[in-house]
Amino acid sequence: MNYKNISPQKILDDLKIKGYSTVESFMDDKTIKEIENETTINKYEINKNVSLGLFYETQYYFMNLLAESQKCYEFCTSNFVIDLCEKYLGNIYRLHALRYYETMSGHRMKWHVDNKSKGKVLDYKGIIFIIYLCDVNEGEFQYIEGSHNFKDKYESPDIEDDIINSKYKNLIKSFKLAKGSLLIYDVAGIHRAKPFNNKNYVRKSLYFEVNAVENNGEKILVNTRFLNNLNPKIEKLLGFGTEGNYLVYPETNLNRFPINFKVFSSILKWLLYRITRFILGTEPRNLRKLFKK
Repeated sequence: MNYKNISPQKILDDLKIKGYSTVESFMDDKTIKEIENETTINKYEINKNVSLGLFYETQYYFMNLLAESQKCYEFCTSNFVIDLCEKYLGNIYRLHALRYYETMSGHRMKWHVDNKSKGKVLDYKGIIFIIYLCDVNEGEFQYIEGSHNFKDKYESPDIEDDIINSKYKNLIKSFKLAKGSLLIYDVAGIHRAKPFNNKNYVRKSLYFEVNAVENNGEKILVNTRFLNNLNPKIEKLLGFGTEGNYLVYPETNLNRFPINFKVFSSILKWLLYRITRFILGTEPRNLRKLFKK
């Protein structure tokens, strides 16, 4: 990734005034392919002793980016990211959350803000980095321009559509951008992913959230092989020696597993294997020998 042609000052000015900034052609195709392979190689595995992703209805998530992807680690801990965090957030900053995710047809996301916890809006600063890993022509990120500075404050982090349509419709900015584009936005701004219905399309993205809160964040796994650039600023960003028990998003269970051919095929193979093992384990010894032949 080449940061030489990016103006940090323009990004900072955009964030302060509009609440968002964009950089097109930020990530190259080779890096994108590498990251996607590392985060989806075990996508449909179940109970395998590797870093696994998870499903939440119409979305797929992979959280252990810093354990599996050196490119993700290099971006997250780059001088580009840390300098922006220092200049926009101040001396206190902490990686709060990270994920690769895929959004599929039918997904519905409410308008919301991200400076929140347990259904309440909290008063802290933060910025989020999203990189599109595919061309995004639908289901794109949307942001209410300037909403990070709104005097209107809502008790709930979720804002209903009728409020958006009646008060802020003319401020909605949609980001249909090419693969490799970078979006940076203020966590206090109102935003969403636009709903879409196209079973032949999947939106793929990287997500990194850095907040001006140093005492907590999600638990992260870091591959020690990547730590060849370790310094006090990176240790601060990654939360070395501090709490890491923040509630991980999304909360999932087996009931959130989608119904599709690949999932059904994996479950059917498991069921047939277990039934066969059960029969061979309970029938007489001679019958088991016959099956082995």
